[in-house]
Amino acid sequence: MNKRVLAVALAAIGLPASALAGGLEDRLAAMEARMAQLESRVIDQSRELEARNARIAQLESAAATAPATGGGGAWFQRVNVSGLVEIDANHVSPANGADTSDITAHKLELMLDAQINDWVAAAVMLKYEEETDNDGKVEIEDVKLTLADPAGPWFVNAGQFVLPFGVFDTFMLADPITKELGETLDSAVEVGVHAGAFTVSAYAFQGDRETTVSNFGLSAGVETEANGVTLAAQLGYLNDMAETNAIVDGAWVGASDPKVGAWIASAALGFGDFHLIAEYLTATDEFASAGNDKPSVYNLEAAYDFAALGQPATVALGFQGSHDAHNAVWELPERRVLGTVSTEIAEGTRVGLEVKRDTDYAGDKETTVTGRLSVEF
Repeated sequence: MNKRVLAVALAAIGLPASALAGGLEDRLAAMEARMAQLESRVIDQSRELEARNARIAQLESAAATAPATGGGGAWFQRVNVSGLVEIDANHVSPANGADTSDITAHKLELMLDAQINDWVAAAVMLKYEEETDNDGKVEIEDVKLTLADPAGPWFVNAGQFVLPFGVFDTFMLADPITKELGETLDSAVEVGVHAGAFTVSAYAFQGDRETTVSNFGLSAGVETEANGVTLAAQLGYLNDMAETNAIVDGAWVGASDPKVGAWIASAALGFGDFHLIAEYLTATDEFASAGNDKPSVYNLEAAYDFAALGQPATVALGFQGSHDAHNAVWELPERRVLGTVSTEIAEGTRVGLEVKRDTDYAGDKETTVTGRLSVEF
């Protein structure tokens, strides 16, 4: 309908065209104003919703990174849990006597560690080792606090932990002979410095033969890599070798016996799929309570990584031994030859087989065959 027809119709009913046109324009203007007002409210509501979502995301991020202190916060996100379970089956053929065999829950380790803040970390490790006739027990092996400047080179370890006297790396199922003689667990304070690839530290502890903190040790190490070759080496000194676990457990060194120091040197070399390990420990003097023996032990290992049925595997050969440890208190073989093959069968799950041949100072030989199923998590 055009304007002329509309005008005629309006005239027929007695209304002027100008009056109706003005009314329509007013209504259209009012509707446009109302729509503009609604659009403005929608825009304001959208902006408010976006701001609210941003605030929620900010609060969630703050909760996820909140330090594990005081009333709540996402403290559990700063705690890491890891562990190791080893089940062994072995067969022992001694030089004298009947063969024996057994299945044991060889080892359980459960580690809890937490980064409390940028400066402080804490670690606790529970350990169980079955010995004989299921008489093993759960022990707290490590209780350690670490204080370190995140932007600096220094660090401090305090608590109960394995002292940095030796590395005891191995590709074998059995512990290396250097660990059998040299591992030292005690409560101590260690102060150290990192400088590039080098780490140097000193530590002090009381030990089992003293009533004051008068024992100490020193450690210096380096870790480096160049052209696909990795090298890790450490040199350690302990002022009283009678504080090592083996001698403390043997309880044959008296409190009045003089202190005998010890040195240990460790090295690990890797190039491609090949690996070499060497470690040597020696006392600095003779032990009067052990027939004036001045013991030393060594470990040499070579290993090769390969794929077995699409899974990573390792084969290794080891030569270990002791010198001037004739006295029975040491409980060490004069020579030890080992061969091990192990492979991963699933994520975190590994099986291994080891043959170990010990020869004592009398020339008697003992052969041990061990199979192991281990799971790391």
